Amino acid sequence: MSINKELLESPWDLIEEMADDKMKEEFELDDILLDISLKIINYRINQGITQKQLAKN
Repeated sequence: MSINKELLESPWDLIEEMADDKMKEEFELDDILLDISLKIINYRINQGITQKQLAKN
C-alpha cells in the first residue's frame, strides 16, 4: 500500500481544494474553538486548578 506523503504533509491544501466556502468556515471555527479550549486547559494546568475551581472563579 502506497501512502501519499504530499497529502500527509499538507492536509490544509487538500481542504482548500476540495471544500466549499461553508466547509472552510466550519474548519476555521473549529480551529478557533480548539485554540480557546487548549488555552483554558493550559491555564488550568499552569495554575494547578481543577475545572470546578476554574468555574467558581
